[in-house]
Amino acid sequence: MRVTRVFRGDLTRGQRLALSISIATDAPLRLGDRTLWAYERDVLSARYVEAFLDGDPPDVVCDQIKYLKCAWWWPSGDPAEKRFIW
Repeated sequence: MRVTRVFRGDLTRGQRLALSISIATDAPLRLGDRTLWAYERDVLSARYVEAFLDGDPPDVVCDQIKYLKCAWWWPSGDPAEKRFIW
């Protein structure tokens, strides 16, 4: 995927970025599972991904990732939050 918007940090527009995503079926997720799961329907219907990243190489902070159908001009979540952004 290519970076289309940077709210904060060192990434630049147009830079290529690869994220590993564990795809889940429609079954409920198990509590306590630390795997960063995404429902297949959300990933397939998304045109954009919003994620708060940290580290080198960048990795998703906790579970702060969101699959979007439209691009946003500002973050839809609070990057200071340590939990889900939606």
